[in-house]
Amino acid sequence: MSAVRFIVSLGLCVLMTVLACLHGYASYCLAQSGFRAYTGMQVAQKHTLLNRARMCEPDNARVYYELGKLYDHIREQETRSAKVINMPYLAEDIPGMPTKPAAVRGECLKRALSAYRKAVDRDPKNALYHYRLGKTLLDVPVDVDESAGEKALEELQAAVGLDPNEGLYHYWMGIYYQTHGSLAGAIGKYREAIRCDRTLARDVFRTAWDINHYPPALQALAEGDEDLESFLPEFLLQFGSPGGARAACIAACQKAGGFSLDHQVRLLVCLIHLKEAALVRLFALAWLEREPVVPLELMLVSGLELGGKRDLAIQKMEEVAKRDPSSPLCHARLGDLYRNARRIQDAVREYEEAIKLEPKQAGYYEALANLYWSQRDFSAAVVVYRRLADVFPDNPQVHYKVGNACMATQDFDGAIAAFRRATELAPDHPRLKRALARAAGLRARQRSQKGRSPQPGKPSTP
Repeated sequence: MSAVRFIVSLGLCVLMTVLACLHGYASYCLAQSGFRAYTGMQVAQKHTLLNRARMCEPDNARVYYELGKLYDHIREQETRSAKVINMPYLAEDIPGMPTKPAAVRGECLKRALSAYRKAVDRDPKNALYHYRLGKTLLDVPVDVDESAGEKALEELQAAVGLDPNEGLYHYWMGIYYQTHGSLAGAIGKYREAIRCDRTLARDVFRTAWDINHYPPALQALAEGDEDLESFLPEFLLQFGSPGGARAACIAACQKAGGFSLDHQVRLLVCLIHLKEAALVRLFALAWLEREPVVPLELMLVSGLELGGKRDLAIQKMEEVAKRDPSSPLCHARLGDLYRNARRIQDAVREYEEAIKLEPKQAGYYEALANLYWSQRDFSAAVVVYRRLADVFPDNPQVHYKVGNACMATQDFDGAIAAFRRATELAPDHPRLKRALARAAGLRARQRSQKGRSPQPGKPSTP
């Protein structure tokens, strides 16, 4: 009997051990896959899951890394909740977490640092863990830890040493140097970040601008890279420095004779936004002497129009369209010029030619329909939008425009059919539902008024 009890007890122990291991392994697998594996779960459940994985796999660095990411996520959300009313409080069910948002952010910062340090201790050759630890250390206030910045730099340097081709690591080192007053060091690291990953260029410029608002520093960053030099004026214009944008644009244009066509056009577009008509004409003509191409001629035409030389712009555009009759863009641009000059029939002819040459370009139909709309020829606009709907039958926005045009002609049946089709294609869009309801209401009113209209031969009541 005792032998049986022993065997049963041993079997239960083995079963419990296996179940615990399986449970821990399941938690570990979910933790390994990051947030994507449990996107629909509450933060507290994620926290519980990762802690179970941590207890079952105490030496698994990835588990600690995921815990650190979770705390960072809570911290970021709580920072947003300070600005957004009624935003959910994410940390309320996590044990030991304070209730006030500021205290939550501080506690999550502390826990994230602890988790990342443990991840680094368990896997010191993983560049990602050093990076996350260094990036988080940059958020530690100086009054809490005066050496946090130096520690952050050490971790980021370790990450770069382990993986020198990851742009993000250089980018955050640049942030460290810039926030600590070393602009030259920051520019060097930002350049390295962009060299590793061109998609970081906008983030780099935005960060450098937010911290210093100093266009010459950005010019130094872009120097020698035609892509960045042609992008810089556009960036400065977007972020409220038209003077800096103008200076950067002129500086780039003076050397842009050796730039690619795309970069030349980008610079001219920026000058057009700055309303520098004379500079547009000056640089476009200079570059056209070296390479007479249609995109630069279109920019020249825009410069002429911007400078009030509309007749000259039309004459130049007619020459370009005649020289390149198979270009739909040339005909559409000429149509724009005719429209602005009130030469409506000529504009219609050019837009129709552009549509004929490129029947799947929605912008040409839009331009023609808008022209008819501006002339209050709503029936013609309906016809154009219906042609566009035939080309793009599964586009709800196109059917919505058909419906709007039908509403202008009081063709409520046509409007309802168009809005209904748009709603079928995008059933969750509230604007389409409102448009359908409005069209139905107006049709009902129209029919009601027709029902009350006076009989033929009977005078209407004044």
